[in-house]
Amino acid sequence: METQHIHSAEATDSKGQRYARMAPTQYPVGPDGNTDLLHRLMVYNKKALWDDVEAWFKGGEPADGIIDLKGASQQKFKKGVRSSWRFYGEHIPKDKRALMNITSYMDANVTDNATLRVRWEGDLIKRRETGNGAVITLPEYYKLVKAEGDDVGEWIAVAPEDVPAETELHDINFSNKDPRTPLAYITPDEKESSWKTPGPVAGPFKAKLGDGSTVTYYWYRFADQPALLNADMSKEEREEMQRRVEMLHRNWTKDREYLPPPMIGELAEIDPALIMTPPPGLEIGYVPIVTRQGIEK
Repeated sequence: METQHIHSAEATDSKGQRYARMAPTQYPVGPDGNTDLLHRLMVYNKKALWDDVEAWFKGGEPADGIIDLKGASQQKFKKGVRSSWRFYGEHIPKDKRALMNITSYMDANVTDNATLRVRWEGDLIKRRETGNGAVITLPEYYKLVKAEGDDVGEWIAVAPEDVPAETELHDINFSNKDPRTPLAYITPDEKESSWKTPGPVAGPFKAKLGDGSTVTYYWYRFADQPALLNADMSKEEREEMQRRVEMLHRNWTKDREYLPPPMIGELAEIDPALIMTPPPGLEIGYVPIVTRQGIEK
């Protein structure tokens, strides 16, 4: 699991003690207080699907696309979670960036060999119910603690009231204050661009997404989509790809399950506006390509 970048701020009080505050960070949590971070991590060899598809593309019988578990292996988890979270201030040398001690509010001993799972505990964890289940918010405030002879230390979670007001960390607002009007994502419109030559076969169509933006999309022949026209492929290679995609579209329909289902929980849902229905006659060998996304009034 990768969290990438989470905004934070640091300050030092008049006694030389360093504190930090992290932007509110939430995790979904089950009724048992646990969060399942990763479940049923599988790896596959060529017997799982590759061999059947390769034979099919060479003229053999169609492959049904269903993963053969005889060619699969489930990775096993061990108890315990190692975190590499640090506060990455540009003023701090790389070898002086202290780790965050998360063990005071997270217990990883609930992990089993199929699921990387943690339990959130302690007064610093805040739980909130939403329309889609419960979430917890991680502690926001931290204090840098150094043991004798340790010039790096580690960040320990503390209650907001334990952070001196003089640090002004309580006053920080991590919300986006960018005053600029959001710009739409727009693709090239020149006739000679790969978006226009040979260009789409149907469109434009529009769909309003759950985030409030509107996407404009067209239907392209698979081999003529801009990404493939810029993929340093010969026309022959693209046409061979087109042939294979048409085989897949005809045989691998959306009404079947191809991967083994999870042993716990439910699959996530996607925005229904992102599920496209091809125009009549374009069901085989064509794909929807977005050319614009932005806010429309």
